[in-house]
Amino acid sequence: LPQGLLTRYFDKAVSLSQQYVQALEQMQEGEDEQLAALVQVLPQLLRVVLPALVVVSHLFMNVLNYILVRRYCQRSQPPRHLDPDDLLCWHASDYLVWLFLASGAALLIPLDAVSTIGLNVLLVTLAIYLLQGLAIALFWGRRLPFPHGVQWLVVGVVFVIAGLLCVAVCTAAGLFDLWVDFRRQRRHSLLP
Repeated sequence: LPQGLLTRYFDKAVSLSQQYVQALEQMQEGEDEQLAALVQVLPQLLRVVLPALVVVSHLFMNVLNYILVRRYCQRSQPPRHLDPDDLLCWHASDYLVWLFLASGAALLIPLDAVSTIGLNVLLVTLAIYLLQGLAIALFWGRRLPFPHGVQWLVVGVVFVIAGLLCVAVCTAAGLFDLWVDFRRQRRHSLLP
């Protein structure tokens, strides 16, 4: 991308964010100081986490593309198998936890450049652990004795009702899967 195009896009995103916060400020007059502080900090925060947002968006788009291509290849005639392993059994490398811990420790260092890099790496590792937690949730959801449509409906309803809580739980499950192994193979169904 040309430098000018990226700068214009970023400036437009910051401008829209400021307009949104200003509209909220007009609606909630009692919290003027907090919203004014948010308006001041928001552009700087976007500049700081922009590299992580770009990497995470590419990561999620690549995972979605892989799932769609895999599904297409399975339904083609004759079926083509890209990978013999089940995608729901995927897990991140065990060494990723050290990168997660190092990036968390980098946030504590008072140098701006080091803490910025640490924040960006932390966000990317959390996104990877979120994907692993989603694989765990879908692994256990597949074991419910319902058709696939009902399973997807249940997943959608749960994420709509408790979205941020589900993201936090899935991320924690992905992180702690290293020690707990949530996907131990069980021989019986969840429901009798």
